[in-house]
Amino acid sequence: MKPEELLRNDKLVWFTEAQIGYVDPGQGIDYGKVYYDEYVRRSRSELSNKLMDARCDLVQRWYDGTVVDIGAGACAFVERLNGREQKCLGYDINPVTVFDLQERDLYYDVMRGPRVEAVCFFDVLEHFLDPSKILARVEDLVFMSIPIFSGPQHCLSSRHLKVGEHIWYFTHQGLIDFMNREGFTLLEDSTMESDICREDISSYVFRRKGG
Repeated sequence: MKPEELLRNDKLVWFTEAQIGYVDPGQGIDYGKVYYDEYVRRSRSELSNKLMDARCDLVQRWYDGTVVDIGAGACAFVERLNGREQKCLGYDINPVTVFDLQERDLYYDVMRGPRVEAVCFFDVLEHFLDPSKILARVEDLVFMSIPIFSGPQHCLSSRHLKVGEHIWYFTHQGLIDFMNREGFTLLEDSTMESDICREDISSYVFRRKGG
């Protein structure tokens, strides 16, 4: 499979057959206090409140057990789902978030503990250099929101092209095919977050095959 290489200051490698784009993260960004504080600020907005409710509704349509929120950020979703009396733990690589979760006794190291039944990747999967490793830790359900692109030119002109932060870029079919290769089948997809004024964000529910 030969990639189509496209340039715009920073290099996007677009795999035409797979409908997936890749941007070398280089040194990446610092997931530390400044990053955490920005998500705390965002979590106080009316938009965040609407998003948290929509995400909780999505999860609770399909599952009522314990969920692990991957990339918990400022813990807004963890708080909201627990507030709806559904157990939600969190996982993150940001030490500030990890400390916050540990203080609440809500941290779960999904890479070291037993595999989990259900996880959320809300604006997160595209940050992982190797998403396969963390997806392998999931027994059943994956809930996800992620930027979706029509193709490479859309990607290059998008506000979601974030070099050093977003590594992977998917079309709708590219994501479905990727998850299928990882052993998951699609249960639901929607534009519920775009409908709440988040440009080009789609939401998905996947189930492990045979789950």
